[in-house]
Amino acid sequence: MSNIKLIDSHSHYATALLGSIGKMIATGGASITTGGVNNNSRLAFSNGYAAFAVPSPSAYFALGGYWKPLIASKVMEVAENAAAAGGHVALGVNVTTGVITLYRTAATTAPTDYNEPAVPNYVPLASTAASTVTASIWYGLEVIGYLHDTNGWVHVYVNGNLVIDFHGDTRNGGVPNANILYIHGDSTGATWSGVWVGSDAEGELRVDPQFPTANGSDRDWARSTGTDDYPLVNEVSADTTSYLTTSTVGARTSLVKEVLRHSSGQVKAIQVTAYAIKMDAGPCGFKTYLLMGGTRYYSSEFFPSLASWQGFPYCWPLQPVNGTPAWTQTDANNAEVGIERTT
Repeated sequence: MSNIKLIDSHSHYATALLGSIGKMIATGGASITTGGVNNNSRLAFSNGYAAFAVPSPSAYFALGGYWKPLIASKVMEVAENAAAAGGHVALGVNVTTGVITLYRTAATTAPTDYNEPAVPNYVPLASTAASTVTASIWYGLEVIGYLHDTNGWVHVYVNGNLVIDFHGDTRNGGVPNANILYIHGDSTGATWSGVWVGSDAEGELRVDPQFPTANGSDRDWARSTGTDDYPLVNEVSADTTSYLTTSTVGARTSLVKEVLRHSSGQVKAIQVTAYAIKMDAGPCGFKTYLLMGGTRYYSSEFFPSLASWQGFPYCWPLQPVNGTPAWTQTDANNAEVGIERTT
């Protein structure tokens, strides 16, 4: 059997939702393990780094994810390449003071270095207020910017709040491209979960959660209690005492969700996140879907764990009915979201 729960998604800049996701291309002293946000995986560091290739490199860059600082270390760096002269700007954190500092690289330290940036190899540009972060707490961290000798800029957000707004020299010579974005950890210096990397200069975007408000057209899954589906999966925080469940391959349940909370602007994508667990030792897989105009448009297949609840997100950056990016408010509001057991 599989239990399902829909949960919220956090991102201040939604580059990840535009299909512009950089791939991890190299690591040093980093490993993928369990224990991330919403029971997802995380990157754990032991004096190391993880490097992500930026799609369609340009002077613009964007990086985000959930980040937990543990000790003083470099947080991330924007680089042209992995050489000592390859870095442009970097972030460092001092967990004693709770301050995050933005630096411009001075071309003498490789972007792969994990130590907290320091003069003269890095030139301080701007810092947050004291106590912006505390050790051993998860934060939503997003960094977006533009590389230029005079008109560059970098915005840093913590939990959706703008904490650094720098304008000036953000480029360290060479071709002004952000080809590689690095994230770091010194010893047990940091851990990351749900990392995304991009290069789109879309400006500020908003992610609106849409919680289930009514039963949908498909109603095959059993309920832990009551006669309605939607009250069992519409909590803001995951509550695993109420759920939908099935042991039948091919069983579907869909849900009507609330309308968008903002009636203006362009819809860039729709993401559905299922929170699920496997209840027996046999095979178990499922897909989420959008139900639009009587047709179901499916995600890739997911396989929940027998041991713990996990989040399974899937994003539709293109409107699936006609395969174009022209999502409309009506599309987003009318689409039911669903889940189907597949194995």
